[in-house]
Amino acid sequence: MLYTGWLKTVPLLLAAFLFACAHSPPPPEEPSSRHATVAAGVRLHYLDFGGQGDPVVLLAGPGNTAWIYHDFGQDLARNFRVFAVTRRGHGESDMPEDGYDQSTLVEDIRGFLDSQGLSRVHLVGSATAGEEITRFASKYLERVGSLVYLDAAYDRSIDVESGTPDRPARPTAADRASAEAYVAYLVRTRGVADAPPGVLERNWRASVATQPDGTAGMRWGEAQYRQYLQSLTAAPPDYSRVKVPALAIYAVGIPRERLERATPGVRTAIERHRTEIVLPWRARSILQFRKGIPHGEVVELDALHHPFLNRPKETADAIRSFLTKHPM
Repeated sequence: MLYTGWLKTVPLLLAAFLFACAHSPPPPEEPSSRHATVAAGVRLHYLDFGGQGDPVVLLAGPGNTAWIYHDFGQDLARNFRVFAVTRRGHGESDMPEDGYDQSTLVEDIRGFLDSQGLSRVHLVGSATAGEEITRFASKYLERVGSLVYLDAAYDRSIDVESGTPDRPARPTAADRASAEAYVAYLVRTRGVADAPPGVLERNWRASVATQPDGTAGMRWGEAQYRQYLQSLTAAPPDYSRVKVPALAIYAVGIPRERLERATPGVRTAIERHRTEIVLPWRARSILQFRKGIPHGEVVELDALHHPFLNRPKETADAIRSFLTKHPM
């Protein structure tokens, strides 16, 4: 009798399974790795995640590449047409001698959109890419549907980095012995808590190259970085001409792992630096964003820098909710 009853439930279970399969989003596909010419003699590397819906272009922070969005881009592609672009001088993009000022980087974004036939997009920028998307929306308003800042809407004219008490140790000769060793050094010293397995390794593998002396190091040269930093920190962000919808996601979590691995003296210094420098800077930056873009939205997540890595679901949910309210 029990056996007969179980058999009667099989068709119902099968029907429920088939219904769930038919109504579940398709599994993410591996992105296509490609290059696009954005200016004379300059090609940018990008990942094409496919997808349907409004086009979304993801921009990474300095030192990172399109590969940093490997998992996150696949998730967003369930609802949108997604691309991730590697800035010039980074990863597999070309590295000309100059062109690392904000004005040129804005033109690189325009060149990428033109190369893909994208007349209008949602721009998502992480870290210092926030400055680029602000400037792009100010100059090319008609090309932007909305802006999303991933812990990126900050006043970079204020230096909060130089006083960091636990800056990573410089790489040793063993760390520079090979590309694999240098990538391991970067993961060990600059890793992101709770990052998806393999994402940071793939991101930094694209950023490491053999130097003239035969050792391994970052592909981005010091001269290029100085150009970039000088332009980035020249003035506070100017949001006055941003007329499109904008979402600023701020990562406000406490760096618990960083505090736990520090010595007592360094831990005290970290907490003091965070209380006296970082938190006031963040508060001021949020106020600048709210005043500059009165129609903007602010979301504070219990996350660390790069919230799309350590809190990907919450970050993706915030973006989906925002973009759904502001379709193009």
